[in-house]
Amino acid sequence: MYVPVPCTGKGNHGGGFLYNKIMEIMKHLKGDINSVSPTESIPILSGNSSAGSISLMFPLNYVGNLHQQGMCSNYVRSRSSYRKELKSVDSGSSNKRLLNNASSWLWDNDRTSGYRFSLSPCQRMLKLQPRFAIGTAFCRGNKPLLQEYQHYWEVEVTSAIYGTDIMVGVAMSTMNTSNVKASSISLLGSDNTSWGLSLRTGQVYHDGISHSYCESVEMGSVIGIHVDLWKGTLRFYINKVVYDVAFTNITVNNNQMESLYPIVCSTAADTKFVLKRSITSPTTLSYMALSKLMRDDGEYDKQLISLPHIIRQSLTDDYPWITESINI
Repeated sequence: MYVPVPCTGKGNHGGGFLYNKIMEIMKHLKGDINSVSPTESIPILSGNSSAGSISLMFPLNYVGNLHQQGMCSNYVRSRSSYRKELKSVDSGSSNKRLLNNASSWLWDNDRTSGYRFSLSPCQRMLKLQPRFAIGTAFCRGNKPLLQEYQHYWEVEVTSAIYGTDIMVGVAMSTMNTSNVKASSISLLGSDNTSWGLSLRTGQVYHDGISHSYCESVEMGSVIGIHVDLWKGTLRFYINKVVYDVAFTNITVNNNQMESLYPIVCSTAADTKFVLKRSITSPTTLSYMALSKLMRDDGEYDKQLISLPHIIRQSLTDDYPWITESINI
């Protein structure tokens, strides 16, 4: 079984750039992509231009090499299987199955998933510590983050940042919250089951250890969080500014039935968050090629802009944390 990777033309312009990036990945596998014939097709990337179309046939037996080198077989996961998996974890109807630029998850209105919070009917506008503060309030997303997928969400802080701490990040379903009612604490990162950024100090926390990461965050700021559950990394964006990877080696122990969730917490009264968007996208060859651009300091901006509209729009819908940072 083989996977076609359609790209638009060779060369140093238009789709040729994406072609070259994907070819780099192919060479990394040391596989001969021209000596085989397909028996089944799984589309990864599609698009046409005046330059014509090139179809690269990728043998799936090389996927094992990807996995051995820390890469996952979801390189070749098709969009149809991705949509089926999202549907399987969504208990709602089709108008609640939110893909791409909509929301793949919302704040959880289940009281067992948080402490001292209130939600708007759309479950996007969240208030922690309504009216007055007691202990450490928190609320998590209503769906776990899918293993081996790319996850990105943005929250806007619409209230003053003060008190012991206000934090954003991720946490395991096994995170210890037994002391939140009695203590005002920096909850996220206080043990090894959560990872968090303090908006008040700009420090990141995990397993009781903290270090400086960015400047303190102001009211009205938009915080982007990218969790790569293929590589196990977490990175923050503050008002579209990209920061370094904050955490590595984020793993979920499936043997212990653990799940990883987006989460926010606060010790301050009337802390308000707005979930602007949340996106879950598969890890594909096109994503891996595109993600390399974050290290190229904008060198390829003009070439990306000249990509065919259908490819450019697909990349923007699925991976906005990259495309917006390089002005695609």
